[in-house]
Parts: sequence; structure tokens; C-alpha cells
Amino acid sequence: MKPGIVKAACCAVLLCAVWAQGAFERPAVDPVTGGLAGAGLALGRLHGLATGHSEAIVAGLRWEQPYGIPELAGRTLLVGFPVSKYRGLASVQDRGDEAYREQSVALHCERAIQPGLDGSIGLSWHRLTIDGLPTGNAVELDLQARKQVGDDVRFAMAWRNPLRARLSNYEDRLPESLTLGAAFSPDRATTLVLDVEQEAGWPIDVRGGIEMQVLKSLLVRAGTRFDPVEYGAGFTVRQSKLRFHYALNWHRDLGATHALGLDLQWR
Repeated sequence: MKPGIVKAACCAVLLCAVWAQGAFERPAVDPVTGGLAGAGLALGRLHGLATGHSEAIVAGLRWEQPYGIPELAGRTLLVGFPVSKYRGLASVQDRGDEAYREQSVALHCERAIQPGLDGSIGLSWHRLTIDGLPTGNAVELDLQARKQVGDDVRFAMAWRNPLRARLSNYEDRLPESLTLGAAFSPDRATTLVLDVEQEAGWPIDVRGGIEMQVLKSLLVRAGTRFDPVEYGAGFTVRQSKLRFHYALNWHRDLGATHALGLDLQWR
């Protein structure tokens, strides 16, 4: 058997042991929601960049190393930009190494449907490469909506892959899930978040967290994921047009995941 195939098989076994799920199951690299243990859908962020009605152009970089395993490291380059009445976000993600690699290119577009109600649609192309095996490709559609209720409460819904796209050359479907999220701000410096996700074929996943502005330039976060149990903590430092993000996630069996992010904003 070729060494490349052996390495790919070992890497695939490792991925199954770590994720216990198929390709593209792990969310895109995001140290902002990572600090909330994956919660925060209602905050109106994609990959950690604010959506909504911002007129700013933002470029960002993301990096993470799940559970300290270099072969699973992920990198993301993203740009958020306004276009007329819309808010766009383009991203390119790369995860893995030469033996097992997941790559994605995505474009999301958000617009106000009516006062206090925003909707977005996303289209992404995924590519799976395993050394010694066929290459898989898929195009995925994602839908989101977010509702502001008063000044303190927000609700959100996200439906991932409603068309049930499959990877070519493989029988695996891309993950299909429905997520409901809520955010409550008891004061201007504090926001509580709760997300409930149902992925097809898996138990309900509940995540919650808190985000606090402790200084003018410092946001801190903490959160918990309940099944499987995982804890998150992180922070964002804001300085002029720069934003630096860090998150630590801790799985009781698999250990620590570190994630970093850097954003540059133009008005």
C-alpha cells in the first residue's frame, strides 16, 4: 500500500476520533463566537465580523488549531463590505494538510427586510481532498434571519444546507442543521446569548455564554457547550481600526483549542 494512502487513512481515523462526524462538520474558524463556546447567532456576526447595516469595509484573518493537533489547523481570510442596501461577506477557508484538506469559498449577502428584521443568504463551494482518494466538491446554500425586539432582545434563525447538498464522489451529505438563537442585553456593557442547534441525525446541541465590555477597548467572553461538554473563554482588544481576537475552548477529553483573529476596518 502506498505511504500516502496509509497517511490519509491514519489522518481520517484521527479526524473521526476528534470530530466523530464527517467532512465540513466543524464550523468555520471564529475566535469571537469561540469565546462563547460556539453561541452568539443572534449577535449578527459571520465568522466574527459584524453584519447588520455597517458601512465599514473590514478585512480579517482567522487561525485555529483544534485540540493542539497541527494536522487539523484551520485558516480563514475574509472581507466584509457594503453594497448599496446590502452587506456582503466573502471568505476563503483552508483546513488540514496535504493528506486531508477541506477548502471552502463562500459569499454571504444580508439586507434589511423591514425595520428590525434582517435576512441573509449564503452560497459556498466546498472541496475535500484526501491523498490517494477522489476529490469531492459540493455547493451549499445557507439562510439566516435576525429580529430585533426593542432595544434589549434579539432573536435569530439559521438553516444550513436546506437543499441537502452532497459531496461529489462520496455518498456523504454536507451537514444540515437548524439553529435558533437569542441575545439579551440587561445593560449596555453585558450581553447574554443562548443557541439551540438541531443537526440531522444528531442530538440537540445547546450553547450559552456572556459577553462583557470591561474597558473601552476590551471585550471579554465566556461560554459553555452542553453536549458534548466544552467550555470557552476569550477576548477582543480594540485599538483604533484594529481588532485582535483570542479564544480558548476546552474539551474535557480532547483538551484545548486555541483560536486567533485580526481585523482591520476602513470607514
